[in-house]
Amino acid sequence: SRRGVWRGAAGGASMSELGGIALAAGLLGLVASLIGYRDYKRMLEGGGLLCRATAKGVIDCASVYSIPQALFAGRYHFSELAPPYFAVLTVAAAIYAVTGSLYPMLALSLLGLLFVPYLFYLEVKVARALCAWCTIMHISIIAVAAASILSLLG
Repeated sequence: SRRGVWRGAAGGASMSELGGIALAAGLLGLVASLIGYRDYKRMLEGGGLLCRATAKGVIDCASVYSIPQALFAGRYHFSELAPPYFAVLTVAAAIYAVTGSLYPMLALSLLGLLFVPYLFYLEVKVARALCAWCTIMHISIIAVAAASILSLLG
């Protein structure tokens, strides 16, 4: 396990601090993914969403959930894939925070990071709206990936 202090632009963060940040970001992403999944299912059932459209239509989860590109491999909606992904990512972050075993968290966060630009593109250019839960998940992935990379450099 790698322990030490990364001394960079942020002034230095210990490996335990980075583990805590990764764990908190993973938990935040997990909560957002569960709420987003619930909203998606409610939309399918014709119910009201927690993420309602704003007056100007900038935040509109239903518009994001409804695009055909929201299906991975044409079959699985990203809202269905997010909770298991964030559950595993959060467990990997907890393992890192406790044992210092970095590579599972690093691999999972980098995998998620590969999808973030594409998913953001779908929101902005295809759906022409942002999903609040999706945005929280994107930020969570970026935070865990950043903590992972900083830990690797430590």
